[in-house]
Formats: sequence, C-alpha cells, structure tokens
Amino acid sequence: MPMRTDQELLAAYAATGDESAFAELVGRHGRMVFRTCLRALGSEHDAEEAAQAVFLVLVQKRQALRSEGELAAWLHRVARNVAHLALRSRARRSRHEAEAAMVRKAESAPDDAGAQHAAPLQNIDAELDALPAAQRQAVLLRYLEGLPQEEAARVAGCPQGTLARRAQLGLERLRERLAQRGRVLSASALAGLLGAEASAAAPASLLPSILVASKLAAVAATGAIGAVGAAGAVGAQQAVSVQLAEGVLKMMFWAKVKVVAVVAVAVLAVGGGGGAAAAKLLAGEPAGEKASPPGQGETPKAPPPEKPEKPARETESKAVDGIKLTIAADKLEFRAGDEIKITAGLENVSNEALRVFKYYAEVSWELAAPDGESLQHVPYRGPMPGMMPPNDLSAFPEIAAGGKLDYPGNGISGNPPIIGVGGDPRFTRVCLLKPGTYKLTAVYTNRTDTLWTKDFKGQQQVPGKVWKGTVRSNTLELKVGGELKPPAEAAPWPVGGIPGVTPPQKGQKAS
Repeated sequence: MPMRTDQELLAAYAATGDESAFAELVGRHGRMVFRTCLRALGSEHDAEEAAQAVFLVLVQKRQALRSEGELAAWLHRVARNVAHLALRSRARRSRHEAEAAMVRKAESAPDDAGAQHAAPLQNIDAELDALPAAQRQAVLLRYLEGLPQEEAARVAGCPQGTLARRAQLGLERLRERLAQRGRVLSASALAGLLGAEASAAAPASLLPSILVASKLAAVAATGAIGAVGAAGAVGAQQAVSVQLAEGVLKMMFWAKVKVVAVVAVAVLAVGGGGGAAAAKLLAGEPAGEKASPPGQGETPKAPPPEKPEKPARETESKAVDGIKLTIAADKLEFRAGDEIKITAGLENVSNEALRVFKYYAEVSWELAAPDGESLQHVPYRGPMPGMMPPNDLSAFPEIAAGGKLDYPGNGISGNPPIIGVGGDPRFTRVCLLKPGTYKLTAVYTNRTDTLWTKDFKGQQQVPGKVWKGTVRSNTLELKVGGELKPPAEAAPWPVGGIPGVTPPQKGQKAS
C-alpha cells in the first residue's frame, strides 16, 4: 500500500475516526513534537506531557484541519504554544521567589536533561515559526524529522522538486535569520544540528501514552464519558496534558476573536468595505500572519490563523506536457561582492520516459529589474566558441518517469554584481547598478527531434519520445544590498534590448 500523505491520513481520521491513520500521524511527527517541547522545557517529563497535549489539540481540531496541507508546520507551532503554557503553569506553581527565579532561568537555559543541543539550537523554534508555512513544513520534514527527500515529498503531497526547493529556501532563510541574531552558521552546519535533533531518542512511552490519551479524549468528545472522567482514566500525567490542551484551544479561540474584532473596527472605519473579509474570519477561514523580525517573538503568542504562503521570493513552476523546469539559488539575499550559485534542472513528472535536447543554449534567462536605471550591459571580451550541429544521441538524454536532469545554471558575482541573461549567460551579461529586488526566470525551449548522421550528410529521427515545446521555471526574487560600485566598463545595449530583460533600460534604443 503506497504511503498516504498527511492530508489523506488526517481526512481519514476526521471522517471515520480511523485510529490507524491517527497512529501513523503520531508515529510520523511525534518525535519532532516532543523534541520541540523539550527544547523549550528542558525536562523530558514535562515535554512528554506537552507532546500529549499537542495531539489532544489535533484530536479536537481534526474536522477543521482535515484539509490542512502543512500539518507538520501546524504541529510545530502548537508545540511551541503548549510549551509556553507549560512554562507559565510551572511559574504559577512556584511558591517562593527563589523558585520563580529558577523557573525564569529554565525558560532561557534548559536544564541538563534537555540541554544537549539547546545551546546550538537556541532560538531555532522562534525563527522556524517565522518561516512561511510551506517552507517551514519542508525544513521540518527533511531536517528535524530526517525524512529522505522522496518520502518527505510523499508526506507533504507535492513533487520532489518542489519539496527540495522549499527545504533549500527555508534552510537558507532560517540561517539568515539566525545570523541576524549573531548565530552565524553555514548551511551544512545548520543542517547537521537539525539532523542531530532528528536522530535524538524519544521516550519509549511517548507514542503509546499519546495514543491512549488521544483515544480517551476522542471518546470524551462523543459524550460517552466526561472530560474529568477521561482525565482520571488515564492518570495524572495525561490530566496535565488535557489541561494544557484546553489552554491552547482557548488561546486559539481568543486569537480568532481578537482578529475578528480588529477587522470589524476596520470595516466600520472604512464604511463596511471589508465585510467579506470579516465574514471569512468569523467563519474560521484563514487570515494573514506576519513574520516577526529576528530577535523578537521568542515567547509564542496565540497562534495566528494560517494563510497560504505568499510567493514573496519564489513562485511555483508549472509542468508543460510532463516536463518541469526548476531553478534554485544558494542564497536569495546577498550583498554586492558575494558569489551566488544558481542551479537549474529538468524534472519528468509524466509516467513515461522522455528525451530532452541538451546541447547548447536551450535555456534562456529572463531578468526583471526594479526600474529602468538598474542594469548596464557588460561587454564580453573572450573567444566565441565554434559549434557543430549534434550528431550523437548524447545530445538527447533520456529522463525516466519521475527522474531529473541537471542543466547548466547561472550565477552572480563581483561588485557591481554581474549576472548572465538571454540565450547564453556566458556571453550576454548585465551588471546590477542599485540595491533592490531582481526577479530571475529561466525558459527552456526545444523544437527538434532529429540528429545529424555521423558524417553530417543527412539527418535521422531520434529514437523514443522527444519532448518539444517551451516551459518556464519558477521565479527567484534575488535581493541585493550593500554599496554597489559603478562598472569599470560598459557596453552599448543591443538595439531593442536583450530579450527577456525588463523594463527597458536607460540608453536602450527601440528596434
């Protein structure tokens, strides 16, 4: 039986109470939830109680969440909120000022039981929570849960290329936010720290206790036994979990009430123009959230309603006749002088093998600048290569169904930053003149399915199915900062500009 996605498991549990589906979700995400709570609480006992509470909240919210596309991201956020409530409860139980001081210390520096990775991973959950939901989900699945890329993509219900790009972007944004806190880590070092969390042990009693408490909570919800009876039936530890879950559910309710109140005030202020938005919020539909600036928001607030991820720095590429083109950068925000590597790859998302043409300049690069005074054409002084037409089948590599093929990419380097554009980025280049956001898109085109013979006397048909057409990649939003130097040498713009470079730049002549 093929692995079911989180959404399929959640839908099955919500629709029929399928206990095996819920158990699979707990087995899949339980350790991540426990480790998130442990990083905040520093006590395995308290973290186990908190993890139980997280899944009790899931039981209570299963109907509303049955179509949740980023369940791991949702569970991580609820885990942070439950841990916050547990810390507050711990403080209230303190009878003396000395005990309260110890609690405050525990909030910022977990005790030995949970401190093995706490120092390197300080603030990691606050900054993870600030990522867009889809990127947070990808980072959690790939790094904090340690799933292989193929399995993580199946769990998330998206293509492998999409999952890989989201994980890469999320890890880089996480690294950048931690760097702004003064915690400078390379991408590989950060991935290693997160991977250590994925392989860390969880108590053997964790999963059984979650399943028992959740089952009784579900029974209590039907009215067969009361909440007090359910708590008593599972013992003191689960009773604490029930209380924490109730606290988080109240936080969710009041968070929604506050958002609705703000919208209602705004509606009255503008004469009712936002009534539709207020109605959506009252109905419990998604609303917006803002990412907190680095260094702020360590104390989790009531979880804001989720909304779909904004394509602030990336857009989703779309397949054309089974072929999908994806580009990725090792850094999306950089300063003049940094070197940025941009990779490109074709993915076969069809159910049959496809040949593609890979010989010379099949991928062109489009660049959208902030305005008409942002780019300068840069001269190319090197030799131009001589090209013979292809007469070997290696020019038409075959991509198996579900497979990928790396393609020559692009890059940015120098000050002023220089990037390749047009049909061949090696020879057609522009420099960036001012800070801002530049949007880069790749376009792959193939119109041929024939090869020249070895003696170049004729042409022959390429065996197999050859993909022909045009496919556009996702768009990368590359943000450059710092002091950009003027170019040492400039080249005149070609008449009509460079195809794909927009808007028209100063000094260009219309064709």
